[in-house]
Amino acid sequence: MEAKLLAMLDDAGRRSLEHDRALAAAERRAEFWIDAFQQALDDIAELLHADDEPTRADLDAMLARWADATDHERSGGLR
Repeated sequence: MEAKLLAMLDDAGRRSLEHDRALAAAERRAEFWIDAFQQALDDIAELLHADDEPTRADLDAMLARWADATDHERSGGLR
């Protein structure tokens, strides 16, 4: 009986650790996306407040930065 209880406690501890790791990974992904969206908003605000109209090259460069950042996360860069 004691061995069975110890095994159950061990299993519960292992599941708790796995849950903690999954939660930490989800928090890192959430922080990444919050930062990515904030950067996108900052980039858009910068373009809107620029003295000159944004060029196609400006917009392409901005989109490329966003794509690079989000591709890294989607490919498993944050674990």
